[in-house]
Parts: sequence; structure tokens; C-alpha cells
Amino acid sequence: MDQHSPYDLVRKRETEDLTAVEAAVLEDALTKDADLAAFARAFPSVRRITGVVDADAEIGGLHDLDLEALALEPMRSVPHAARRWWIAAAALLAGVLVARGLLGADAPVAVFTPRYIDMAAEAAPAASAVDVFADAVPAVLIPYRPIGEGGITWLRDESQARALARVSGRPILRFGSMATCPLCVQMERGPLRAADVLAQAGDVIALNQRYTHVTMQEMTELFREGWPRLQLETADGKVLRTFHGARGAAPLARELALATASSTARPMAWDELETQLTRHTLGNAAGRADELGRAWSALASVEAPSQLAQHAATARRWIAAQAAQALRAARDTRDAGAARDVLTRAVGRFADSPFADDFADLLARLDAEGRLPPIQERSE
Repeated sequence: MDQHSPYDLVRKRETEDLTAVEAAVLEDALTKDADLAAFARAFPSVRRITGVVDADAEIGGLHDLDLEALALEPMRSVPHAARRWWIAAAALLAGVLVARGLLGADAPVAVFTPRYIDMAAEAAPAASAVDVFADAVPAVLIPYRPIGEGGITWLRDESQARALARVSGRPILRFGSMATCPLCVQMERGPLRAADVLAQAGDVIALNQRYTHVTMQEMTELFREGWPRLQLETADGKVLRTFHGARGAAPLARELALATASSTARPMAWDELETQLTRHTLGNAAGRADELGRAWSALASVEAPSQLAQHAATARRWIAAQAAQALRAARDTRDAGAARDVLTRAVGRFADSPFADDFADLLARLDAEGRLPPIQERSE
């Protein structure tokens, strides 16, 4: 600019006093040049905006630029008719730059704190908890019901009965008999089919142990203790209560009620157990983490201790660790595109689960800000 350019004088007037000559020159120019007068009125806004940028700019050496001069210098070459547009454009551009932070110092970035994912969850084991859980469920579990149309559903395989008792958290009702024993046949056809007895046998695993090739000495001992044999025991064989000997329906129902009442923790109902195991199977087949999570949560929350509940609790920890692992992978990825891929896959994998909400929220932040924000572990 020339030393006494009217535009230079407008700029100077904002920072220091003009001399009498300069003030007279500027006043004369303002009365003759309408565009100059418009510029002088707009200049304080331009200066205020570019001043903010100048004060905060720290990126790539831009703090060394005189942004105010950059905004004003082209005024010399711009035609008078276009100058008012240049003033508006300069002010608008400076405002956009400030808002976007392209020329200013990096604005503080809000950290992202997941609501559901525990970043401190232990690394997931190599073996899939889905497979471990599935292997722990006996094939006979889903169709099994202790009471059927014909009365008590007796199992003949002791190892199968123990497996069912172990995973379902139910005791074993062991009925020791012989196929040719009149007392045994009478018990099976009479008292063991009575309604009040069946009402007490709905939460047991029924095992009919057939005695064969028994010596006379063994038979004498069995009859001395009571025959036929009836006892309630745990999956590991610990006897909870014995009520051997032939008896009627009412006494047998009372004994069963006393035996099953010894445990205050109730196992999951058979129909609900089937529902959750079916959900697990379908969720596994479809790769639906939300369905697996719901099944495991329901199974793990049952009061009665069972192998199934233990496996479900382990599986819940496993899937939580899988979610944490995915979030850590996104955090540790320096490239925004790679982080977006990780998060997109995680949203699909954990769809409809609370974990998916965290991944979706973080993905939205990445898309809006163009970079992954700092991730902070949630506090309990």
C-alpha cells in the first residue's frame, strides 16, 4: 500500500491516532468514495475477526502471517463495485477459519467415555466361549422334562443323569429297582404316578437304576436298608435324603417335598431353560452377540448353582472382553479410515446390544470430527 493510502489510513486509525494531515486526507476521501466509506464501517469487524485468528493461530507457521493485511491488501486491486463483496467475504472466511480451528490452535477435544464397555476387561481367551458353552450342554437337555404323559420320565444312563443334574442345577431322584420285583412294579405303576407325587418331582432328574446280577448277600443288605431304593442326591453323588422302602403316594409325596425343600435356591424353569438355550443356538448360528449375551445373562442370573450358570457367567465375561478388545483396536489405530472399519464391524457384530451403542456413538464422533477422539475408561 502507498504510505497515505486511504485504506491504510482506515487501518491505522484503529490502532493509533492519525496526524492532522492524515485525518484531513482520510475525511476527504470518505466523503468522495462510497466504497471506502463502506469499507471503513466494516473494517472494525474484519479486524476483530482476523485479530482472533492472529492471536490463536499456531499451526504450520501461520501465526507468522499478518492476516489483517491479507484481508485488506487485495482491496487495492479489486474494482470499486466489488469491494463491498470482498469485505464481506474476508470477514466470512476469517470467521469460518476460526470456527473450524484450521488457523487457530487446536481446540480442546472432548474425550469419549464408553457407557457400557469396560476398557479394563481382560483380554479374551483364544478359545471361543461360545464353543465352550455349547460343548457343556448335553444333547438330551433341551427335550428332557422330568414329567411326561406317562408319568415320571426315567433316565437309565447314570452318566447322562449326572450331566443333566450338573448343568441344570437340579438334584437326582434315584429309584433303585429290579425289573422282576413285584414291589418295584407296584411302586412304578401306583404311587410314583400319583398326582401329588408328580407335583413334587418336577424339578428333579429322574434316574431308574436297574439292579442286575445281584448276589444273595447284596440283596439281603438292600432289603435290610429298605427296598425299593429311593433317595435324592446331588450331581456329584452326595446323598441329600433317603426314603427307601415301599410306601403309598401320600407318604412318598411328603418325603419328596421335604427332600426338595432343603434347597432355597430355585433352578430355572424347564421351559425358560429351553428358551434360553434355543436363543443361544440361534444367536450362535447367526453371529448375533446380542442374542448370545441375553441368553448368557439369563442363565447366569439363576440362583441355583449349576455348571450351565458358571459357563454362562464365563461367556459373559468373554463377550465383554471381546467388546473391549475391539474398542482398544480402534483406539490404537492411527489411521481414521482403519478406525472407521474397526468400529463399523463392531457395530454389526454387537448389534442390538449395549456395546453396539458405544461403538455407534464413537463412530458418529469420528465421522463428525474427522478423527478419533481420546478414549477414556469409564468409572464404576
